[in-house]
Amino acid sequence: MARLDFDEWIVESLRLTVFPSGESTVRPAEWWQQVTGVDPDQVSTSGKKALSSAEGTFEGRKLVLRSVLDRLDWFLVPTDSATEEAVVSSEPPAIGQAADAFASFSSIVEKWFLSGDLPTINRVAFGGTLLNPVGDRRNAYVSLKEYIPVEIDPDSSDLLYQINLPRVESLSVPGLGLNRLSKWLVTHHEFFAVPIGGVLGTPIAHGSSPTAIRLELDINTMPTFMGPILKDKLTGVYHELVQAARNIVLNGVIRQWD
Repeated sequence: MARLDFDEWIVESLRLTVFPSGESTVRPAEWWQQVTGVDPDQVSTSGKKALSSAEGTFEGRKLVLRSVLDRLDWFLVPTDSATEEAVVSSEPPAIGQAADAFASFSSIVEKWFLSGDLPTINRVAFGGTLLNPVGDRRNAYVSLKEYIPVEIDPDSSDLLYQINLPRVESLSVPGLGLNRLSKWLVTHHEFFAVPIGGVLGTPIAHGSSPTAIRLELDINTMPTFMGPILKDKLTGVYHELVQAARNIVLNGVIRQWD
């Protein structure tokens, strides 16, 4: 079976993670408003400000900015209502086709990198979870052979393949190495709806999502780099991380790229 085009993949979620320097001040609510132009729907702080977050709807998806100790995460995920609808219709919750979801998320990241009060950043990571619906388990294992260098019996089950491709160096920042981690598996979910107050184990609805190849990506800068990454280089580094992710989605881990 042929590999899918990039836009045929469905995206469950996307993530940007940055590791600021210890003295940086974080402002989730203010940054969320700066990049979207509207106030977040929800802001929360707990644990003496060790955890703080802001979230709301952006282009029909949920956008979350979360700060925990020494890291900041931007997440683009399905809204709560979209998740509920997906469960009812026996579909995997998703934020759309790959090209549109990547473009929407990148617009947020690029605006944030231009913020005047951006913290000093030592490390950057781009992550995502994508699905390739293939109909049934046998087709899934046949299709996987196009993406990973493993001979797979199509009657197999429970395969999990994870690899960090050989390190490459950033073109934006000399000496900055990039990790290209990907995890490949086949998923199939069963959904049950049980009435509140009903008899436990007696569902009123039952469905299942299509079998799919699940790809989890974590493309990140090496922790051994003696940062920080200069502000005017962040967008270039981010684009390299996204491009590495796109290459893996398109080609799997069989081919190598410069």
